[in-house]
Amino acid sequence: MAKKLVRREITRIVTPGTVTEAALLDASQNSYLAALAVRRGEAGLAWVDVSTGEFRATELPADEAAAALEQLNARELLAHAPEEAPRGRWTVTAAEPWTFDPAHAEQLLREHFRLLALDGCGLAGRPLATGAAGAILAYLRETQRSALDHLDRPVFHDRAGAMMLDAVTVRNLELVEPLFTADLGGGRDATLISVLDQTRTGMGARLLRKRLLQPSLEQAEIEARLDAVEWLVNSTIPRARLRETLGRMLDLERLLARITVGTATPRDLLGLGRTLDCVPELRPPLAETPAAKLRAAAGSLDDTPELRDRLLAAIADDAP
Repeated sequence: MAKKLVRREITRIVTPGTVTEAALLDASQNSYLAALAVRRGEAGLAWVDVSTGEFRATELPADEAAAALEQLNARELLAHAPEEAPRGRWTVTAAEPWTFDPAHAEQLLREHFRLLALDGCGLAGRPLATGAAGAILAYLRETQRSALDHLDRPVFHDRAGAMMLDAVTVRNLELVEPLFTADLGGGRDATLISVLDQTRTGMGARLLRKRLLQPSLEQAEIEARLDAVEWLVNSTIPRARLRETLGRMLDLERLLARITVGTATPRDLLGLGRTLDCVPELRPPLAETPAAKLRAAAGSLDDTPELRDRLLAAIADDAP
């Protein structure tokens, strides 16, 4: 029995857009928290996936905001006037109007990400996008009450670089959900993604879904992706080795997020060590590829050997 009173306090508030627990998330989809700032027919939209750290913002006509949120498949939307916010499958949460103020938002973002200015993020001169991004960061500080060091710097998303598909088009083309869901028991067997998705990790599945819903319009990027796919299709043995190694790796993005927000278990830390131990195995199959994107990916791999060895040595194989 404890001889002293145990201090009790709220350490974290879980909302639809701030879930990080693996059991509550779909590994193949991002879980976005979004914020919308509207002024005179224009809107700033920011979104973050707390479970991976991805943080983006953009500006667009206010009447296109609902379609953008639908495309993101946002889980929660912050708005300073909830009664005027677009409605959809997301939960609308009221946020204090002052958190959307561009000047306050810029200061908050610069302090948190240790930036002298927002020029490098592409947010300079974009007050609505800056205000929305600042509102998200203020909300996360209030609800998570923990380090948010895993968040990427908010980067301005140029909507001109990708094809914008509205919700009706996505649904009618059955890209990610069947048109008649009830007839298929809620499955996605009749969708395009069910045919294309041969990914081995949650990270790859989310990237594929994103590229399917936001097809690139840049010729150089399209050709670089096709070069990578062509080499992998024609290189049976390297492809098989890559798939086997990737199949043993955990979802690093979400694993690191849980560690940063303080919800990771010893088993998660052991999983991180084992995943890092797989990283060197990814380099040899890519050694001879002429595809620029694959060469760049191989060159950026870092297995952080000191951290890996320390984790594997310190944590028992049957860690809880």
